[in-house]
Amino acid sequence: MTENNTPPILNYATPLTRLHMEISPRKMAILGPVCGAAIGIADIVIATLWWITFGKPYFFIFGYAGAEFHLIVYTIGGCVAGLLFASFLALFERLAGRTIPARRQIIAMAGISFLIFGVFHYLTFRYSHFFPFLLPEATVLGLSCLAAMLLSKAPTEERICDHRDKVVHLVESGA
Repeated sequence: MTENNTPPILNYATPLTRLHMEISPRKMAILGPVCGAAIGIADIVIATLWWITFGKPYFFIFGYAGAEFHLIVYTIGGCVAGLLFASFLALFERLAGRTIPARRQIIAMAGISFLIFGVFHYLTFRYSHFFPFLLPEATVLGLSCLAAMLLSKAPTEERICDHRDKVVHLVESGA
């Protein structure tokens, strides 16, 4: 103890500027494919709803069996894309030293996907015109990356101090 009855504080040679990710890589490896699959399902559900709304034209979806086939393919594709997207988020958090709030990102991705898929599929069935392959999905992915960067939070002094306290506690306990 020092004169003022305050405990000694360890001084670090370099300040801690990077923190643990808000979501662990293991959770991100699970959450990414689950969100990707959900977005793939939303894509085909929205397309099927527009298909039904426009009187089931013989275009893009060829009957309910075609919708089921697309659902399976887009769910698997969404899982793969979600894993790659989660890897991008983990890399961004690590290199930028920022954290991405998971709930806000999931809400943003859901809003982006419903908006983009709704507009693209409306135009597809309204004008019987295909857009370039995977353009709606690439648009959702790009806007979700942009949303992640905009929603990310820089480390605050309070969070850095909390992180330092954890490090000090680990050093003092000998762990």
